[in-house]
Amino acid sequence: MDKDGRGKSLSHGRVKTFAPKTKTGCITCRIRRIKCDEGKPDCHRCVSTGRKCDGYGPMPRDKSPPDKSTQSEPSSSLSSAASSTALEWRVPTSRELATSNPEGVVMSPEETRSLEYFRVRTIPQLSGFLGSNFWSRYLLQTAAHEPAIRHAIIALGSLHERFEAGDSTILRSNLDKLEGGFALQQYTTAIGQLIKPLSNHSQQTLDVALTACALFTCFETLRGHHGSALSHVASGIKMLRELPEDYASTQSTSTGLVVPKSPHVPYDTLQVMFARFDSQSMQLGTVNGPGTFHASQEIEPGFSDTIPPAFSTLVEARNAMDYQERNQGWFFYTLISGRIITEQQDTARCYLLNKMESWRIALDNFIQESPNLTIKDMTGMKVLQLRCLFNRLVLSITDLGDEMVWDQHIQIFSHMLDLASEVIKEAAALFALNGAHSPTFQIDVGLIAPVFETATKCRDPAIRRRAINLLRVAPRQEGVWDGVLASRVAERFVQLEEEGQENIISCADIPREARISELDVRWDLQERRACLIYTQHSSISRSTQTVRQEVVTW
Repeated sequence: MDKDGRGKSLSHGRVKTFAPKTKTGCITCRIRRIKCDEGKPDCHRCVSTGRKCDGYGPMPRDKSPPDKSTQSEPSSSLSSAASSTALEWRVPTSRELATSNPEGVVMSPEETRSLEYFRVRTIPQLSGFLGSNFWSRYLLQTAAHEPAIRHAIIALGSLHERFEAGDSTILRSNLDKLEGGFALQQYTTAIGQLIKPLSNHSQQTLDVALTACALFTCFETLRGHHGSALSHVASGIKMLRELPEDYASTQSTSTGLVVPKSPHVPYDTLQVMFARFDSQSMQLGTVNGPGTFHASQEIEPGFSDTIPPAFSTLVEARNAMDYQERNQGWFFYTLISGRIITEQQDTARCYLLNKMESWRIALDNFIQESPNLTIKDMTGMKVLQLRCLFNRLVLSITDLGDEMVWDQHIQIFSHMLDLASEVIKEAAALFALNGAHSPTFQIDVGLIAPVFETATKCRDPAIRRRAINLLRVAPRQEGVWDGVLASRVAERFVQLEEEGQENIISCADIPREARISELDVRWDLQERRACLIYTQHSSISRSTQTVRQEVVTW
């Protein structure tokens, strides 16, 4: 890389050999690649420079070279990594670095390392438990031909490695290489490569722009820049809405993007990807409109309003859930304080509830006809069941503004936590890093949102504390949701509701006037805080409701 942080030409210049400068020491020194004095409990190098010493937990490290019997099958094979019980990562050898590069592309060892990490560690997590053609198939194929996509996945792989190592500096915006600047340099290079055709009076293709947009969304989400992530989502949705029904290579959108007949990534796959992003945008209060995208010539199985008597695959079930949740998100956004106040709104609610019930039946029928599901399949199925339980619960309530109605659904809350607990345990084994638990990152919503809602809506003291504990003990990020921060917010929520109450043994011991309503949480991962805006009765006059605001940090 040049001193100013810009990438050199791939075909010119001497490439500096990369080698980790230390294999032992604290996590902070190993991330910075400097020698650690290994002082306990905190090393002197960290203390003397004012840095936080993150201890001596596991980090990606070199292992002994593979024996000759295994060298014919590179360790970077995505299929072998995904099929193992736990995805192991180690620094690849020089020979393996050579086999990891896309054909015909010259990359520095540091770029190759991050690409390898993306293949082995990032793709399986972003694919989720049920897999994804976008992540495991189309993306790497596109990267072999499109520099913008290649640099974007290198940036994301580098950032993800630091995330799994517990490096909090990924939330910072500076370009100091010791603080994670390599990922940001690659990200900047990717943006430059994406707009390069425009500066040459040429045109970029729509599928490449959308693919880059999806990767940029993931990158900004992982480093806590929700505003930037939502901007990328909005841009992607705008581009998809301009997608013509009859594709032709000569067509272009109003933004000057060419719409090829044979894109690197199918348009229906990109539509599903951005529909999921759009659902998360609604959770943060950003709405890109109620309508669907222009119907593509082919639709991913399940991603439509039609629900079959039985799903043929779990991927179809997942797509159907994503489709229904996006419609559901728009429905709740249109309500005033969560209340059904018109006959038309109640008709819409019943329609969505019936759809979710049809989805449940279709999944049950699939399970009965599929006796040989893998452990990963079973875990993915439990995530879908958890989402279905939560969606059916909120759709069954006509007045979500009445905090007392939740007391009738303790068994459902308890069942959701049972499922979440099983998923957390199984995910820890599937995504272990060098045999140890590590933070997990998935772009799709999963269990954090339902578990957080359980902690805040279920007033049973044992159930809500179990929910908080599940969020805290297994650090994970699911799109905009950060589990640790969600647990801090839920803890504060419980403190506010239970303050001044004595002998709380059931939901009934939290009176209506003590309950918080209309909670609005504005997450800020970059600053490690969340702003809570909520309504609660005054402690002086229980007959007066007050809108309050406070900040929770971690």
